Amino acid sequence: MIARQANFDTLSGLPNRRMLGELLDREIARLGWRGGRLALMYIDLDLFKEVNDSLGHGVGDRLLAEAGERLRDGVGESDVVARIGGDEFAVILSAVEDDSHVDLAAQNLIDALGRPFGIDEHQVYVSASVGITLFPDDAREREQLERNADQAMFLAKRNGRGQFAR
Repeated sequence: MIARQANFDTLSGLPNRRMLGELLDREIARLGWRGGRLALMYIDLDLFKEVNDSLGHGVGDRLLAEAGERLRDGVGESDVVARIGGDEFAVILSAVEDDSHVDLAAQNLIDALGRPFGIDEHQVYVSASVGITLFPDDAREREQLERNADQAMFLAKRNGRGQFAR
């Protein structure tokens, strides 16, 4: 139980930031030996604060849990979805062959999160901003990949939200 609490988000059941770091380190090491690429995406739910403020934290919590499910459903079995804090999620896409696969995956996740969430009697709408970075193209170390994904996510927000950026 202690290990579960240390490694998984209690609200969504997804890996947390700590576990994401360990999984990313492992995948980087594996790809370093075998070769290959991965994409790290940081995903922020746009206007989530307004949902919490107007409908309450209970609705916000249910929205976060369902958003995590939609993200999990939108990626492959070998990919990782984590909740890294607040309204931010991360996705590790393993075995990336070309950039168009990454772009399509990011757009599919944005579309999935853009569909209305039916929570109690409410139809809740959010959008998502996604920042993308690639290993080994953009960086070879976890910390730099995380910084790149975070900066790209803020670029997507600054460019109008509901989109992805690298």
